[in-house]
Amino acid sequence: MSLAGLVHPFGWLFVGLAAALAWLWKRSESRRRLVPAMVLFALLWIYCLPLTSHFALWTLEWNYPPRRQMPQNEAMIVVLSGGMSYGDQWVPEARLSEDTVQRCFEGAALYHAGAAPKILLTGGKVNPADEGPQLADAMLDLMKRLQVPGDAMLLERNSRSTYENAVETSRILKEHNVGRIILVTDAAHLPRASGCFRAQGIDVIPWGCRYRARPLVLSLSLVIPHPSAAEGMHAAIHEWLGLAWYWVRGRI
Repeated sequence: MSLAGLVHPFGWLFVGLAAALAWLWKRSESRRRLVPAMVLFALLWIYCLPLTSHFALWTLEWNYPPRRQMPQNEAMIVVLSGGMSYGDQWVPEARLSEDTVQRCFEGAALYHAGAAPKILLTGGKVNPADEGPQLADAMLDLMKRLQVPGDAMLLERNSRSTYENAVETSRILKEHNVGRIILVTDAAHLPRASGCFRAQGIDVIPWGCRYRARPLVLSLSLVIPHPSAAEGMHAAIHEWLGLAWYWVRGRI
């Protein structure tokens, strides 16, 4: 983390709160009452640490390191959708979220490198009531801006989850006699996504992007809470809970 991260007010608010709790502990006549607050504070501190976030994400990403050798002449690239905001009174147009944009960039780079002649974009609306395009259509617009020809892309517009991505996409793949794909999604999302596609009988070449568990650079900032670390922990916990739920349901 940079010096800017080290002086982020989020971390120093934690330091101030720790000092306040220490002062209360010293002056309190009944310290037992402070124990629950101290325990919860310690857990929150650990949750928001860059060091903790790094290892939580690493448990998902370690088995899918960045590939050095580009695949060649595979039949299909499948790019999974992430999120999209559907606009409001200030920004009326729908906009793809960072995870979806990065996946599209990675898919376009694979296409231009000759990894496969076709790209399948998969994603509908998580909430059908939202006014705006399907995720796959918004992804199509971005891919065209990235110089991917329209006739090189297929769309799947019905899925609303990773599991549905796999189910709906596998139907299209089987219609085109494709049994092996390059699967593009966030590195931390690959364990769950790959498992879903393999459960549908599809041979997967996992291709990650948005790697967040990068090599550690030891510094004081690793043990000072930061909002980006809390976000990383949230993402890791979401994936582990998703893996557990999908395993229980027989989806992976």
